[in-house]
Amino acid sequence: VKDKFPRLELTDKEFVRNLSQSSREFIIDLEYLRGGFIDEAYDRPLSGLVFLAMELESQEIVNAKMLKVEEEQSQECLYLFCTLLEEYGKPTDIYVRNPRVYNALSSLCHECGIEIHITPLSMIDFILDDMEAFM
Repeated sequence: VKDKFPRLELTDKEFVRNLSQSSREFIIDLEYLRGGFIDEAYDRPLSGLVFLAMELESQEIVNAKMLKVEEEQSQECLYLFCTLLEEYGKPTDIYVRNPRVYNALSSLCHECGIEIHITPLSMIDFILDDMEAFM
């Protein structure tokens, strides 16, 4: 399944050198919310695609963004992960379940010495359910 999505390569080696090290671990996911919503700019209901980053130990959501239809998902994942690295430093590990996220982040994780793990992340489903309840 991972082969279906583009693998993004890191081109800015200076970016990696300037990052601090952290002992944190993060959960990173890209998931569609169930149900749809209406946006007058589009002729049909849209499904919300959410990028979610959570600190594993505290279970605190440190970044969440609803992606726009026109945003390229892999590129946006990489960009949002880079902003996370700038703010919190390089974590020791990240956990993902989405193969698109894995391919978008694996090269950068390799360059940074971050272990990247693919796992079911069932706890994220509960968080997404709570997010949908407020929409």
